[in-house]
Amino acid sequence: MKKVICIGLLIVSIAVGAKSTNSTKLLNVDGKVVGSVSVSLYDERSLFEISLWNIEPGWHAMHVHENGDCSDAQDGFKKSGAHLNPDNKSHGLKNEDGFHRGDLANIYAFARPSSQEKTQDPVVQARAEQIIPWVSESSPIGKVAIILHEGKDDYQTDPTGGAGNRIACGVIELGKTN
Repeated sequence: MKKVICIGLLIVSIAVGAKSTNSTKLLNVDGKVVGSVSVSLYDERSLFEISLWNIEPGWHAMHVHENGDCSDAQDGFKKSGAHLNPDNKSHGLKNEDGFHRGDLANIYAFARPSSQEKTQDPVVQARAEQIIPWVSESSPIGKVAIILHEGKDDYQTDPTGGAGNRIACGVIELGKTN
């Protein structure tokens, strides 16, 4: 899709659509869906869109992990490996030797409304969007895991940010899939 803008006598055509969008469901250690992540790929950047439900209220860390494997929920999703870190940096934006490419911003989950506590219907508790410049339509990264942690990332402690256990996981393809 293109958008046309007229600036004086100059007409500019701007591409506003993503080249492709990939998405995944986040499953908790019991195999229940607790969220979704979609990644819209553009020429030189991407947009991560995250929604979470049926999780504990409070701050949670999210990271991109190097292995697209969530098959070991009972063991805490350890097969997903470490944070995506092809540049061999330390963890965290606040770390002078950091950050990992897999380091994402914390996300805050609100409490479910009391009227919804007894229902299984998903009530979105958190929604976030993050622009990621190192993932683009031309980046051949491949399958990775998106991990939700039980606590928040301190953006400094190497290698994990002190975020606690891995509580949900989803596998997603980053980069061109055609």
